[in-house]
This record gives sequence, C-alpha cells and structure tokens, in this order.
Amino acid sequence: MFISMLFNKSSIIASAISEDGVCFISLCHRAFSKKIAFSYLEDIKKEFFKLYSDQIKAAKRPYCFVEFDDFMEKAKTNFTDTRKRRHYTQLNDELQDVHRIMLQNIEGVL
Repeated sequence: MFISMLFNKSSIIASAISEDGVCFISLCHRAFSKKIAFSYLEDIKKEFFKLYSDQIKAAKRPYCFVEFDDFMEKAKTNFTDTRKRRHYTQLNDELQDVHRIMLQNIEGVL
C-alpha cells in the first residue's frame, strides 16, 4: 500500500509504504523526487523484511530494531548523493535497453 501526503504550509513531503503491519516513512524537501523517495522506502522495506520478518510479530517494545538505523543511513547516503543517483539512473536506463533488445530478439526468433 502506497501513501503520499503533503504537509500544508510546509516544504516537507511525507511519503510512506505500509506492509504486513510495518510502516516505512520518509520526510523529504518538496523539491526531492517522489520517485526516489519511494525507491528509498522500497529498498529499506526489502532489507528490513529480509532481516527481521520472523521477529516482527514478537516485537514487544519500541525501538527493538534500532540497529537497522545503520542500513537506513547508508541507503539515505546512496539516494541523496546526486552522482550516485545519476549513476543508478543511467544503469537502470541501460538495463531497460538490454531488456527491450532481448525481447525484440526473442520475438524475432519466434
């Protein structure tokens, strides 16, 4: 489930993803790309469930997954560094081109 909301009278946008009772929220400047904000949330969601999916239901106290902060900080750095972001965008574009070419080749064979 995807939720995106804009705080009134503010330059901050809150974006959120919720899955299996866990909500991931990011606060970004209005000028920051919503697509990148949701990509960040997807990355931390995947890693969180990979590490803690079997412990979520048993969690009894707040902040029991506080050690996950290290991963979130690294991910935030990757997503906010414009050089890395440009590199990821270029890499993604190249992968889409390869995918398109492969589909054309397969269709040509069939």
